[in-house]
Amino acid sequence: MKPYHKLNSGDKATISIYFDSLNGDYKLWILIYKKATFDTHTWEEIKEQGLYDKRYEFTLEQLKSMNYELIYDGN
Repeated sequence: MKPYHKLNSGDKATISIYFDSLNGDYKLWILIYKKATFDTHTWEEIKEQGLYDKRYEFTLEQLKSMNYELIYDGN
């Protein structure tokens, strides 16, 4: 699985989740970056300064309760 997926507004993505890797206290992180962030900062700045626009953090139980679906509305 690639560590990063680039999606445009309105795109849908499916990622494979290996349940064994989310056992215990492990969490899946999903970071959202807006295009403007990439237009005004280098990737090094983005990584070092944590310039994501939204961060989601889920346990396996949380993902199950959401039916494994996340909808990002841009806010």
